[in-house]
Amino acid sequence: MQVDSKPEELDEIDRRLIQLKIEREALRKESDQASKDRLQSLEAEIANLEETSQSLTQRWEQEKSRLGDAQKLKGEGDAKAASIYASAFGRDPEFAMFYRSLDAYRGSFRDRSDVLVLDPSADFFKYFRGASPSSPPAPSAK
Repeated sequence: MQVDSKPEELDEIDRRLIQLKIEREALRKESDQASKDRLQSLEAEIANLEETSQSLTQRWEQEKSRLGDAQKLKGEGDAKAASIYASAFGRDPEFAMFYRSLDAYRGSFRDRSDVLVLDPSADFFKYFRGASPSSPPAPSAK
């Protein structure tokens, strides 16, 4: 369901209500039996649509409220995560570099079919071998 603007279904019902109310006002000026019969059925249709509109409006307002609450919680969570990352990165610059490289690799793999070919001596793999990427490569056994 749409959140900021009125949902299409609700908008259509509200427009239909306006049309029926205009017709009702015109029929009230008539005195023939057909107009009175139509006015009676029109009143029932208006009541039914108003009930539907009220129900949909209430549901829409509740969803907007829940979404606002969820967005607030997400913002608080994002702020806490940023604080934790800042603290961790400040304590261990190497961790910060490692994390940034992981994030870069994650961004490279948007689709399961993506492939990335890396040199085994790349800094990224040095973390897994226990070496710092800024330190010289470990001598290879011959």
